Amino acid sequence: GGDLDKLLEAICSKDSNPSACIDAERANINNAKDGVEVRLKINTCFPETTKIEFIISLKEGVQEANEVKLFETVDKSCINSLAGGVKVEGGEDDVVVDPDPMLVWTFNTIAEEEKRVSYEIPGILSDYCRQQLKAVVGAKVIKYGAKHPDMHTKASKL
Repeated sequence: GGDLDKLLEAICSKDSNPSACIDAERANINNAKDGVEVRLKINTCFPETTKIEFIISLKEGVQEANEVKLFETVDKSCINSLAGGVKVEGGEDDVVVDPDPMLVWTFNTIAEEEKRVSYEIPGILSDYCRQQLKAVVGAKVIKYGAKHPDMHTKASKL
């Protein structure tokens, strides 16, 4: 819906061909829906920081996901800018931190082992802000294992 469109526009805004980028990322996000799961964990740390952690794992019957990206957008009213004092962990390439605020973590491959990524921000998040934390995951390729009724490799088509 509207949120996803806004997210895709933000992700692709710097791409040389934004509309092709949006189509590709949308296909990857749809592709990941069946295979990849993201859980959110929020910890408040002393004195005044909040650690937001995402645990990425594969759903049952999925062997592997390739070219995985996790996008996290943050409500502007909750975090003014990610540029100031944010500690980011996880992912395989540099994490894209867009002061807009948006974070993007990338993984070449996710297999049996779950992956954790997190960031810490100064301050304590209100309940409203906690509800605004939404991560979207995209994967170019999902490989199903032998136990999966859908046993094959599914790649987003472009």
